[in-house]
Amino acid sequence: MNTTTDSPAIISKIKELCRELVNDDAVQKHSSQIDAFLGNDEAKAAYEEVSALGGQLQALQQSGQELKEEEIKSFEEKREALFQNEVVTAFLESQKALQDIHATVGTWVGKTLELGEVPSEADIAEAQGGGCCGGNDGGGCGCA
Repeated sequence: MNTTTDSPAIISKIKELCRELVNDDAVQKHSSQIDAFLGNDEAKAAYEEVSALGGQLQALQQSGQELKEEEIKSFEEKREALFQNEVVTAFLESQKALQDIHATVGTWVGKTLELGEVPSEADIAEAQGGGCCGGNDGGGCGCA
């Protein structure tokens, strides 16, 4: 089956974008911070412990069980200690930054396919739920 993704011109531009991303200083910094986290067994273990404990507490709460104060306090203390770890906070910030880049690229491509033309900044703001003025329902300019 022949699709537009088989187009050499499109593949070439996709590869060009990928090269730009790989060579971008900010992307490299975020990738390094993620690698630092993944290579730090102590940070990973603390993160996994807090994630698992948070999941357990959420499951208990969703099942209608009342959480004990000591469970909540223990979770909050572990979470607070986790966020004191610079490797973990850098990982979380970097993970979000790379997810934002991924979402932005997807939004631009998706809007292009939807419109059949290169979208404007206003089109992208609207697609991201910001309206033409960047607010959630438009801005003070009267747009909605």
